[in-house]
Amino acid sequence: MTAGAVIVMVRLLAGLYGVDPALLDCIVARESDYAIGAQNGVHVGLAQWSPSTRTWLAGKAAEDPLWLHGGIAQGPVQDVALCAWAVHNGYGSHWATFAACGGEG
Repeated sequence: MTAGAVIVMVRLLAGLYGVDPALLDCIVARESDYAIGAQNGVHVGLAQWSPSTRTWLAGKAAEDPLWLHGGIAQGPVQDVALCAWAVHNGYGSHWATFAACGGEG
């Protein structure tokens, strides 16, 4: 997946989950530079998920009828969709880049 495709996906998923596209784009850009295979220690993927945070928030999302991406495998789409869902639901501060990208809360 090219960086351009990631940017388009980020904007589409931001709209789907009611998140400011510029905020979600900034988080993904700063966390991974749009590289789907990005890894920094235990943090992986476009949103740089730690395994424990991904598992915890995926469990929270699974309880929400508005979570639309629970049936897909981990990968670039789920990375960004779960990040968008998390930001929309008040969990944005789990990313160190959230405040720097203009997130509040």
